[in-house]
Amino acid sequence: MALLTLENVSVAYDQQYILKDFNLTVDKGNLISLLGPSGSRQDDDSRG
Repeated sequence: MALLTLENVSVAYDQQYILKDFNLTVDKGNLISLLGPSGSRQDDDSRG
């Protein structure tokens, strides 16, 4: 059973897609990480 499932997620900024039709399934016990250039604010969504 999936702990988190994202299906067909699209995000645009200034009319340019950052994510388009993105799918992700994370099962319990899996480790994921966000990668991007320094200063691209990967940690914004991980803070409460």
